Amino acid sequence: PSFEPDEDRTWFVFRLLVHPDALKGAKVDLVTEKDKAYDKAHDKAHDEAHDEAHDLSDTEIALLRACLTDAQGSAELLSALGYDSRTGNFKKAIKRLVDVLGALERTLPNALQSKNQKYRLTEKGKKLWSIQNNETKSD
Repeated sequence: PSFEPDEDRTWFVFRLLVHPDALKGAKVDLVTEKDKAYDKAHDKAHDEAHDEAHDLSDTEIALLRACLTDAQGSAELLSALGYDSRTGNFKKAIKRLVDVLGALERTLPNALQSKNQKYRLTEKGKKLWSIQNNETKSD
């Protein structure tokens, strides 16, 4: 037998070796190195998405929720948070969701200060919301 842990030792693969005679007449599904590389990359991306979802603040979660159905302007987002003005907490959450996580995008990327600027969920934002929402339900 062999054990193959990941780099962080959070999981491992246990392999049992099979004598070649035991495979005679059996249909064998061989896992290629390409399959292993794909699985490793997929697992890493999946783990990172879960880590990011766990790291969302309450403000960031509320902003994602507000943008679920349609793009929202600052006034609508502030209202969804129960804020009267653009607080530091609001600005920090928007900046992180747009610039760091890529969960929101601006509808007018070349007019950052426009009064018509709105924010909408990206595909990554939808995935983060889904992960967050599913984990909240199971807690």
